[in-house]
Amino acid sequence: MNTKSLWLCLALVAATSVSAATTHAIAPRANTKNDSILIAETAYTIATDRPSVGASAYTVPSGYLQYEGGYQFSLRRENQPFTEIYQAHSLDELLRFGVSDRFEIRLQVNGAAQRINQTTVVTPPYWQSGIYPVTGGFKYALLTEKGHRPQLSWLSQYSIPWVAAGDFLVPSGNLVLHEQRLLLAKSLGSRNSVGANVGFTGGLQGSASFVSDVLTTVSYTYTLGTLSLYAEYFATSTWGGNRWYSTQNIDGGFTALVGGGQTQIDVYMGWDLSPYFKPAAPTSGLFFGAGVSYALPVLQMKWR
Repeated sequence: MNTKSLWLCLALVAATSVSAATTHAIAPRANTKNDSILIAETAYTIATDRPSVGASAYTVPSGYLQYEGGYQFSLRRENQPFTEIYQAHSLDELLRFGVSDRFEIRLQVNGAAQRINQTTVVTPPYWQSGIYPVTGGFKYALLTEKGHRPQLSWLSQYSIPWVAAGDFLVPSGNLVLHEQRLLLAKSLGSRNSVGANVGFTGGLQGSASFVSDVLTTVSYTYTLGTLSLYAEYFATSTWGGNRWYSTQNIDGGFTALVGGGQTQIDVYMGWDLSPYFKPAAPTSGLFFGAGVSYALPVLQMKWR
């Protein structure tokens, strides 16, 4: 798959999704004697997993289909065992559907075109493009926020490397990758909130170990009306050669609610802090991007 074809396909998908982003106000339904089938819910104010690296502890309400997508540019430099410089243009798309108010299913499709420059070898710079392995999974709310009790959820996702396209396709018939996270969120009054993720990635089947990387995130959000500002710290750690290799990062940005609270736009930027921590595998870089998310009440009704 060449780069031009990839961008055309992804642009058509994104354009189709955005065109459907109309806001639906949900009015209460009259409860007559014969109306024993369906009761409509009140309008839902969207809560997304993007643009932060950490996932939100909140689930999509029952019957809602939620789309979250955006563009990201990233520049990364790796210096071991030789220097590689990556410049990537990515499109990320996530669909979430609320099976119940505590349980959602999700499907993620990410594509990218990246230029790789190995500065310490003779190989000239080259491009890679394609669709990363498609990821599916679920999120379940273990505890719902109430009083001093935080929102606590579990996120479980799975991907198969050969369900991909282009240069990111790995023709392996027995490798299954997974990601598990414990998610926490707590409101601190009407304007402040904090969140955290602790989790790991690895392999369920095949040559990859069950735990290969450990991810931690901590975030703070300040909300003023329909505008929210956030700051986040996140780190990825890997065990190898009898030692831990860790990459430290920060990011921040803002989100804004539009269209009655069921559509969100976001802008963000982040930096690799590894040069300040002198890790065993030195890296450096930055990333920035923007996106749009919206929620549609496709089956927003419940049996009485």
